[in-house]
Amino acid sequence: MNLNKPTACPYSTQTSRTDQPELPLEKRWSADELCKQLQPPISSAAAIDLQKDAQLAWRNSVRCSGRARWRSLRVIDARSANSVEESFDALFEHLKRADANRSAESFITVFPEFNPDQAETRIWNHQLMRYAGYSGSNGSVLGDPMNIRLTQIAIDLGWQPPHQRSRFDILPIILQFRGKLHLRPIPTEYVAEVAIRHPEYPGIESLGLRWYTIPVVSDMLFASEQAIYPTAPFSGHYVSTEIAARNLADLKRYNQLPQIASAIGLDPSKHAQFWIDRALVALNEAVLWSFEQAGYRIVDQHTVSAEFASFCNKEDRNERIVHGDWPWLIPPMSGASTPIFFRSFEPKIELPNFLYQTVPWNTPSGQAALAAST
Repeated sequence: MNLNKPTACPYSTQTSRTDQPELPLEKRWSADELCKQLQPPISSAAAIDLQKDAQLAWRNSVRCSGRARWRSLRVIDARSANSVEESFDALFEHLKRADANRSAESFITVFPEFNPDQAETRIWNHQLMRYAGYSGSNGSVLGDPMNIRLTQIAIDLGWQPPHQRSRFDILPIILQFRGKLHLRPIPTEYVAEVAIRHPEYPGIESLGLRWYTIPVVSDMLFASEQAIYPTAPFSGHYVSTEIAARNLADLKRYNQLPQIASAIGLDPSKHAQFWIDRALVALNEAVLWSFEQAGYRIVDQHTVSAEFASFCNKEDRNERIVHGDWPWLIPPMSGASTPIFFRSFEPKIELPNFLYQTVPWNTPSGQAALAAST
């Protein structure tokens, strides 16, 4: 397989659309820059089919293997939010609805579209719920290393971490609204977490691991040919590998595989045969079992890959090419055992879609808002 020159999904022989501007896969956009490139027409909110555009954006998401459920996406219309409080209320409503369905349904909350003549609204958190990362003077990190910068910004804005800091302190939501930053802790009634346990290895529970139940991606830009929405958090359910093979296992995240190995009776210091692999399997088993025991929807990598293969078949029958970014569609474990491993995809961005945004504290408007708020 030549990943440098990916081809279209072999399920389809149709050509791609050529009437849209080329949008680089890795580029991080500012809403202003994208607006200048797309030049969306001035349309009234009533003229935009928000439900259809949001569903198509999910269907077109090249790095999502869960697209088989794209028609199930439900829209929470927050385009009329006109104050800080209304904005936070909409975010908390999203968490409430997602938790009420135990992640069985997918939601997107869409805030006002981008207007280049007005200060933009943005959420600074990568996901609405994130764990703090505290950097120690000796270079150590307590919590999630991915969130060190966001944690410090929250502290600078007045957030007070718990007196006894831990690895799993929920960060407040940081909202950029009309030129200033606003911070709100997530009310406890909207915070749902699962303690990670294993039905056969009690030592895993003693590690004190846990994870929040609802992934709400909140820093991507939702764009169609008619409108651009810098704030449009969306949620679904987890694939177990997202938590067990990445968040809790990555060397630059929680790096828990050595501790998991010890908990299941392996000695990583002696380089026991396949200890990493066995620890990964045990941690995935623990995450799956823990979420299922708590009643939250979660799937394993084989299930989501089979669903994605079925999605490709359906798209082929509808004469649509499936675009995708192969390294993101293949799960971080058992990849060669999934039905999509030997398939190639063209990583082409078509609108509507979800695009990466420039990190907020690196933008002129974000830096100005930070300076005005601290």
